[in-house]
Amino acid sequence: MDNKNLRKPFYQILLTAFVFGAVSFLAKMLLFPAPQYNPPAVYAFLSAFLVASILWYAVISLVEKISVLWGFTTGLAIGFLTPLVMWFLFGVITSLEPESRDALGWSIIYAYIALKGLAWITALCGGMIGAVLAWLLKQISSNRYRSTDIGAA
Repeated sequence: MDNKNLRKPFYQILLTAFVFGAVSFLAKMLLFPAPQYNPPAVYAFLSAFLVASILWYAVISLVEKISVLWGFTTGLAIGFLTPLVMWFLFGVITSLEPESRDALGWSIIYAYIALKGLAWITALCGGMIGAVLAWLLKQISSNRYRSTDIGAA
């Protein structure tokens, strides 16, 4: 595998992971501000970035051409898994404090509640974001290799 093939997926992975992380961060900040026992928005960013990086890399390495359907399906999975990872990450980090050792157990319960209550919303939003990102990446890659003459009328 040459160096050019390694750069293209890495660029796409970082771009999509950052977009998913930024949207998760903004949604968490605006819709669900952090009270005392709720994860701050940085956990939403980190978990969405992590999940999107892993899943988008898996799709890019398995599929030769990214389609809008692949983007939607990957976005569904990212949107479904992000709240689970967010609550688990919050529980692990919070349970490191001596006064809140049971935070990991509670975060698993909250992840289950989030799975039952909010996962369908986050999955649909993730699917739409994934479809748009796949379409944009497809447009960018097709325009990059198209030869155009700027001076021609």
